[in-house]
Amino acid sequence: MTIPSKILDFLHRGWEVAAELPVKDPEQRAYIMVIPQVPNWHKNPELWVKKSQDVQAGKPILSTSDLIQGYEVRYLQHQAKYTDTAWGWDYDLVLEDPSTRVRRVFIQTEEELESELIEYLVLEDPSTRVRRVFIQTEEELESELIEWLGDLAMFAMIEVSEHFDSSLVGSPITSMLDNQEYPHLWEAIDTT
Repeated sequence: MTIPSKILDFLHRGWEVAAELPVKDPEQRAYIMVIPQVPNWHKNPELWVKKSQDVQAGKPILSTSDLIQGYEVRYLQHQAKYTDTAWGWDYDLVLEDPSTRVRRVFIQTEEELESELIEYLVLEDPSTRVRRVFIQTEEELESELIEWLGDLAMFAMIEVSEHFDSSLVGSPITSMLDNQEYPHLWEAIDTT
């Protein structure tokens, strides 16, 4: 089983991708993010290019995927009310909430990335747990279906991270997580 080429294309551009994960508590939301470990485009603009014809107009693209030094796989869980629409840049308040949880795993290769994603994205009962099972870009919004393996849905709905209405997905919270300002974030995650 391999990571679909559309997802790899996003990652090789240096873009974060994410998927919403099913949770049993309707008052919670959970996401898995994949963040390529790449040079900061503000500090190293010579390593990035802009293509006006790109699907994410104006968003810089990594000049070569050889600059990717690994990946962070970030699991986020927070109350459903913490949408980007309602909370926006108040992600610090979301992080302060004692019910918010984060899990971070740093890996080096795409093979390790695939193994880590399988843990979260292969669902044992897709008929009851998968809301949507397709990958979308703005070019091919409804036409790209992910591969099915028997009854398992692989890589359930991965998109560029900006498409999710969450205060934490796509927000610049890495430095806050690196400083471990919120000890409750690292407590065990209840996945039941």
